[in-house]
Amino acid sequence: MAEIGFNVDTTIYNDREVLSDTYSPPKVVGRNDVLKQYQNALLPVINGEEPDDIFVYGKSGTGKTECTHFILNQLESDIEEHNVPVDLERININCEGISSSYSLAIEIINSIRPMEDEISNTGYKEKRVYKMLFNELDAIGGTVILVLDELDAIDHEKLNGFLYQIPRARTNGYLENAKVGIVGISNDLTLLDDLKSDVKSSLSDKSIQFDPYDSPELFDVLKQRSDDAFLPGAVDDGILRHCAAIGADNGGDARKAIDMLRESADISRAEDADEVLSDHVRRAKEQLQSEEVITSISSLSQNEKITLYALVTLTADGSEKPRSRRVYERYEKLAESGGERSVRYRTVRDYLAELDTLQITNRDGENGGPDGNYRTHELNEQVSVEEAVNELSGVIKICGVHTSIEDVPTAPDTL
Repeated sequence: MAEIGFNVDTTIYNDREVLSDTYSPPKVVGRNDVLKQYQNALLPVINGEEPDDIFVYGKSGTGKTECTHFILNQLESDIEEHNVPVDLERININCEGISSSYSLAIEIINSIRPMEDEISNTGYKEKRVYKMLFNELDAIGGTVILVLDELDAIDHEKLNGFLYQIPRARTNGYLENAKVGIVGISNDLTLLDDLKSDVKSSLSDKSIQFDPYDSPELFDVLKQRSDDAFLPGAVDDGILRHCAAIGADNGGDARKAIDMLRESADISRAEDADEVLSDHVRRAKEQLQSEEVITSISSLSQNEKITLYALVTLTADGSEKPRSRRVYERYEKLAESGGERSVRYRTVRDYLAELDTLQITNRDGENGGPDGNYRTHELNEQVSVEEAVNELSGVIKICGVHTSIEDVPTAPDTL
């Protein structure tokens, strides 16, 4: 057995946590335009006026949450520095897992109250919940900003109640001491479009759009972090530009670009190298793409998983790029074995198209032949039969272990 031991890193990292998701940089780079919009939207606050409701949109990794907290921190700092007579309170709520306006109101109440005075998520009439919420907000007084991150996680129709009640609370006499504004952060550009017309009319909203980062902007983001994350000479600007270009090609997501840099450095450190090289970036890209694809498999619907299982068994059988019809025939047998009601051929073709979009599989264009046009399919090079079998273990337990994968090594106890 090889001897195992640990050594302190003295060549690559100065502070690896600077590349983590939880790290907040001292300033924001690459987002000057949207920060200016944010500043203008928040001007009523520092002037002691009723705050506007602000809705922030953009894909994941475009800096929405980071910029929101940065600009609000700056606002709080300026109020204190200039002795502005404004009492500002910020309440941060992540809406992931919250199902309705009712649940959101309770979440805010409990975020204000001490733990021993929190209320349960059920058992109260909605009118009573809002009365408690208004009492809590009025007890705070001054200007209260509700920062609602991942707002689109709540069913849009179930947001109508909350987004109607809060903006009208002061006008309707429910609030006397507090001026309340909402900052809603959403990945979904259609959030407000789905609201009722009377709700939209009650919102005095400003919208701020976060576009994906381009390659130069991502370079600035990586450069800022690398200066603190790495020891001198460990990472040069060429490596940062390489990671930035990959990030820009993959949706302009800053998180992915940072993950790429960190994974590259981890590979370098594991090999006792004293700097990050292009080969480390190449291998990090392959590793992260593989992990992303595997994660996509777990999010598939049951019938999509059975469709993928059908292709996996055909691949394990030695079939090279089976046609859609053959995948469907295998799908039908597997669904029947598992007691699942099979869907139509057209639906399975749609599933195969979605698997291609998710880069779990590769789908060739239509081919002409004596039997008419057809498409062929194969697993993406990032996905091995073994990895797919592991990720599909739940479906395999239901549909049974096909003879083609009986000898495939799998994780313990998955089959």
